Amino acid sequence: MKIAVSAGHYPAAPGAVWGQYTEHAKAFEWRDLIGSYLSNRGAGVVLVTPATLTKKIAQINAAKCTLAVEVHFNSDPGRKGKGSETLYCPGNPTGEALADEVQRAISTFCAPNRGAKPGWYRMDLPGHEDYKGDVDGDEVKDAFLAKTNCTALILEPYFIHEGGKIDDNAMAVCDVIAGVLFNWAVK
Repeated sequence: MKIAVSAGHYPAAPGAVWGQYTEHAKAFEWRDLIGSYLSNRGAGVVLVTPATLTKKIAQINAAKCTLAVEVHFNSDPGRKGKGSETLYCPGNPTGEALADEVQRAISTFCAPNRGAKPGWYRMDLPGHEDYKGDVDGDEVKDAFLAKTNCTALILEPYFIHEGGKIDDNAMAVCDVIAGVLFNWAVK
């Protein structure tokens, strides 16, 4: 069993920023913690190299991983968003079940529970007008979720403006995540 752990974005495109908190930098810290906790449990771990999404997916597929997760932190310019969500590839029942299990496990720390959700690129949901001029039927599955050869999840445990919680709960939440992933991988 090999589990790939990736940090969302990469140094040249770091994702969400709030004060001293940068999404990629915090996701990278969590990547290493989750990887360490998985390794301590006996899992084979692939710590995905920070790179473009295409290169990350290629690294995961080349390593023939059983499971892949990528850590992100949500953004809300109004700083009102709170809570966690876990995304899975639309139409993948295994991913959906695992996302639900991860989400339930982390929601005690990362409340409120925003749920396990199908991952659509830019959250352009089918059957729903997401923006003016949205065309139903043009939705695209998130590439990280759709193009990896294994079950993949995107973890969004907090919003970037919840920086104190990101730091204070990192060890506990990463340990919980590693436990769920390990137990799923050895089933």
